[in-house]
Amino acid sequence: MSAVNLRRLWTALGGPLGLALVVMAAAIGVTWASGRLDYRTRAAQALLTDLKAFPDDNPTNSVLKLQAAKAVDHRAERWQKLDFLQRLEWGTCDWRFSLLRQSSSSVLQVGLVLSDDLTIDKIAEGQGTSEPFDLFWPRWPVLGRALRELRAEGAAAVGFDWLLQELQREAGRREYDDLFAQELRQPGAPAILAIAPEQIPAPLFQYRAAGVGDVSATKDADSVTRRVRAYTDFKQFNPRLGFLAHTNNWILWKETNNSAIWLQTTNAGDAGRKILANEAGNVIVPVGKRAAITQTVPLMVTNRVWHLGLVLAARLLRVDLSRSGIEQHELQLRQTNGIVVRRIPVDDFGYFQINWSTDLKTIVDWSDHIDYRVEKGLAYENLLAVLQRDQLRSAGVAIAITNTFWTNQLVIIGSTATANNLSDRGPTPLGSSDFLVGTHLNVAEMALNDTSLHSLDFGWIALVMAGLAGGVLGKIMGQG
Repeated sequence: MSAVNLRRLWTALGGPLGLALVVMAAAIGVTWASGRLDYRTRAAQALLTDLKAFPDDNPTNSVLKLQAAKAVDHRAERWQKLDFLQRLEWGTCDWRFSLLRQSSSSVLQVGLVLSDDLTIDKIAEGQGTSEPFDLFWPRWPVLGRALRELRAEGAAAVGFDWLLQELQREAGRREYDDLFAQELRQPGAPAILAIAPEQIPAPLFQYRAAGVGDVSATKDADSVTRRVRAYTDFKQFNPRLGFLAHTNNWILWKETNNSAIWLQTTNAGDAGRKILANEAGNVIVPVGKRAAITQTVPLMVTNRVWHLGLVLAARLLRVDLSRSGIEQHELQLRQTNGIVVRRIPVDDFGYFQINWSTDLKTIVDWSDHIDYRVEKGLAYENLLAVLQRDQLRSAGVAIAITNTFWTNQLVIIGSTATANNLSDRGPTPLGSSDFLVGTHLNVAEMALNDTSLHSLDFGWIALVMAGLAGGVLGKIMGQG
């Protein structure tokens, strides 16, 4: 283009003012495009989660929908990785959290009982348990007894960041599963089990526990967990049916289209029988040893499952989650009398930002791998120490009875181990390999302390971007 044409273009644009307006309009456009891309990415993530948690009754349809949703999710995340504005926002967000780490000396209301590599080694030697156990711990001698001890010490509630999907059917392990299930229903601190889409607790455990909490992590396109979903609706095989099958020694499975179950007893020669669900989705099953006594039980159940951190916080806040929900981009936690005690901003798909105020990696120190301690406001302890106190208490040792470490506290049992089957680490705003049990702790503390985060509206972001673009252009032109 000739110099004459450039001068004419400059005049047509109104000179510097016109150029400034063009640059600011471009900045607003880029901001809008970044926002829309983030919206589509979250929509794809939410759809994929919903399809995993609430599958179609038609198996073929379910598979096809999942494949399509995964493709959309992958494509959205791939484009978002190229969004420099979003990456800048993620970077500044992580930087802000690194500056605002928990430094309070007051005890947090949520504490941790953690298993590390040394715990695995010591339990393999038989310390804290009745006998040595390999990495695949039986539930009662380890998790069940830890729950019993925490209840004895007055814990307010105990959440398991531990997926217990399958029963252990090896010789001697079935009895341990039964004992663990019995402990789950004992009075005292309610036991909340971990659940995630496609990772459902064994029915025996889920039926006995006080509740379940979603432990799935929502990762941004850069694989960092910065937000979680308040709740997800789950559709699953009725835990009561699984419980009845276990207690009656049935071999039971359901048809893939959720229209019937097959039930087979352990009697020799029993070929099993098909029990169709009626129009209401119920099946009629025998109860106890007398087949003449039957019970009508729903084949499938749907439940709203809240994030584990919110489930735990609700216990101390006296929140009734069945009365709580999302209204106008706001998660409203209500007590039984209907009063809203917490308001947490959420997006169109129920996600909210985590206030990463507590950095476990800078606090948790296993220098002696055993003692209960409080550092920077966080109470934590090694799982092995809890098991050893349970041994003392069971033996009637007086010193064990005086321990009240966990009185009136919420407790999460999780892992900081590096072994493949117990490793629970990943990128967070506070580090590239952080303890993910901190996700649930920070969500719970955020709800308890009412320190939820608010995102800027698009209008404000666009105004800031336009101002920055105009300022940079003015500086450049001034220098020229």
